[in-house]
Amino acid sequence: MVTKEQYDAAKTVVQLYEDQEYARKLEQAQNDFPIGTMVRSTYSDYATSSGEVYAYGRHGKEVTLKVKGYCKLSILAKYAVKK
Repeated sequence: MVTKEQYDAAKTVVQLYEDQEYARKLEQAQNDFPIGTMVRSTYSDYATSSGEVYAYGRHGKEVTLKVKGYCKLSILAKYAVKK
């Protein structure tokens, strides 16, 4: 059985890993999709899933692009392409 101390230690290691992965992916997203870039989602074909990047966000260890278009939405950077 896992003790609370072991659980907390493992949780800390996982959090450090996720933070490192997020930092790496954020840097890549900032290079690929600078603020003001027009993007669309490859995950959805709806016209409302496109617009201009105005900020970056986080979902776990994944980077999201905050997009203003028909409405405000977030697109996972791994599903975004330049318009």
